[in-house]
Amino acid sequence: ASALRKGVEAAASHLGVLPALDVEVTMAQARLDDLAIRSASAATEAEGQAVELTLSDLTAATNGFADQNKIGSGGFGRVYAANAARLPLTALPENVRNMHSSSLAVKRATSGHSDGILRKLEGEIKILKGCNHPHLLPLLGYCLSEEGPCLVSPLMRGGSLGMRLRPAEADPAQL
Repeated sequence: ASALRKGVEAAASHLGVLPALDVEVTMAQARLDDLAIRSASAATEAEGQAVELTLSDLTAATNGFADQNKIGSGGFGRVYAANAARLPLTALPENVRNMHSSSLAVKRATSGHSDGILRKLEGEIKILKGCNHPHLLPLLGYCLSEEGPCLVSPLMRGGSLGMRLRPAEADPAQL
């Protein structure tokens, strides 16, 4: 918007129409700024709003942790796409439900982890509940079931974190 604004200002002295366009650009920028402020405010309200969910809630939301819902895996376990509409209405706070789409990611620890995984996960949950940063997905929920502890966040489409950090044909302008 600032490059557009500079172009408009440079040409404004030559044409009588451009001052009106500059007003439109200024108003659009003000609306964008207002949206950014409201978005930051909603994110701040949601900070620390992660709720404890039951394994049965997450099983329903992921279609029984079905293979067709599996979207990734790693050292911690597997990641599944989940449908927030399948969670009980009271499972997520209203401001969090309204802030995110119905697509969630459920990261479930693989069975066979040591008993210490629950303690480690509890510490991670405490840290994530307090995080509020535009480059981090918020923690919306968690499950501390011994059968498979889980972390729940909004689903970010467009590939894995690894793909985003190391694109196959990296464009230096995008890095």
